[in-house]
This record gives sequence, structure tokens and C-alpha cells, in this order.
Amino acid sequence: MLELKMRGYPRPNIKWTKDGQPITAGDRHKFVYPDPESVALIISKVTGEDVGTYKVTLSNDLGEASTEGKLCLSGAPQFQEKIEDQKTAIDAPWKIAAKVSGEPELTWYKDGVPIKEDTRVKTVKISPESFELQFAKTTADDNGNWAVIARNQHGEMSQFFAFAALMLPKFETKLTDQEANEGKQVILK
Repeated sequence: MLELKMRGYPRPNIKWTKDGQPITAGDRHKFVYPDPESVALIISKVTGEDVGTYKVTLSNDLGEASTEGKLCLSGAPQFQEKIEDQKTAIDAPWKIAAKVSGEPELTWYKDGVPIKEDTRVKTVKISPESFELQFAKTTADDNGNWAVIARNQHGEMSQFFAFAALMLPKFETKLTDQEANEGKQVILK
């Protein structure tokens, strides 16, 4: 519950926003007024999508006042989406996204060994809860069993997935035209 005390006469209009977007009452968001000088926002079943900057603006005929605060999640990290098994072509760029609540640090593993970042493979923190493992160019060496572990001061959580960099079938050499005598053997190569 995000609660604050207010004053104003005539009683001010109240507007709530999250990251600049208006909040409307619904199944998960409820506005309550415990007394004439209090207002609160109750968010049920908080998720990582609720993390952000909340702003309350009071306004009446004489002007307006506003205040804001940030909502952060505590507790062990939680993956917001399952990382599915990955398939791509060899030599292609590729990204694997991980959305994790709890502002964690991520460690990526291939076949149980932490990966070493280089110019070809790197981890990128897009936001406090959005990460990518980026491949500039995939290789057959990337094939295997992968894991990502998200850690913060409250605990850790992991996800596992398979990665397959595949190659389209192609010929190293092609058939050439051949001549054959009738009744004789010919080898096409």
C-alpha cells in the first residue's frame, strides 16, 4: 500500500501515475481514502511490472502539488518469463532475453561453466530487471545446455534451456556433368 497524508480546500482532485502513465482502479489497483486527509493506492499481487516511479498530484482551483516515490521489490529474484530452448543458424547474431524481478545480478553458464564474455558473446543489462545474452555470431561451440542464475541479497533463482546453432544443408562440392558408355559403369561425383 502506498499511503500519504494531504490537505487542501476545496478538497483536491487526486491523480496517480506510474512512470508517467495514469493509473486507473481495477482488479489489482484500488484507491482508498481511510480518512479525509489520507489517500492510498493498494496494489494486490505485486509483480515486477509494478516496479517503477509512482507520482501523486493534488489539484484544486488554487494550484497543484505533487510527490513521488519508487516501488522496488524485495525478496529472492523471480523470472517473469520462462526462457525457452533456443534454435538459430550458425554465424547468425542472436539474443536471449531474461526478465527477472528483484534487481539481481545474472551469471550465464554453458554446460555448467560460467561463460567468458568477449567481442562475440556479451551480457547486457537493459534495465534493472531486463537482461540479454547477445551473440554477435553464433557457432557450433555454442550448442549445449545453458543456465542463467539470478542472485541478489535475498537469494537466487535459476533457469535452464538448450541452445542449438544449426547449419542449413549445403554441398561442399557439386555434381559435375559426366559422359558414360552404354553398358559401362559410371560414378557420379
